[in-house]
Amino acid sequence: MTGGTGFVGSHVVELLIERGYEVNCLVLPGEGPLWLEGSRARLFEGSVTDRRGLGAFLEGCSAIVNIAGLTRAKSEARFMEVNALGAVNLVEAAL
Repeated sequence: MTGGTGFVGSHVVELLIERGYEVNCLVLPGEGPLWLEGSRARLFEGSVTDRRGLGAFLEGCSAIVNIAGLTRAKSEARFMEVNALGAVNLVEAAL
């Protein structure tokens, strides 16, 4: 799961864990668990913008829930890098 440390994502993580799923969460470097403090989710440092760092996070996963995204950015390029290219990186790393 990406975006799991945010408000909405943390509730999705909680629901998945309650339903018996093991959940890996991608956490931005230096960000920490935020809303996932005390959760049973496994945290992996990385970013959807860096495909090379997604391998360990995706190892053994049978599904990806991508909630990571920017609602605003300093530039359109940065907005697209996270929101569009990030999704592409996840799919390509999973394949």
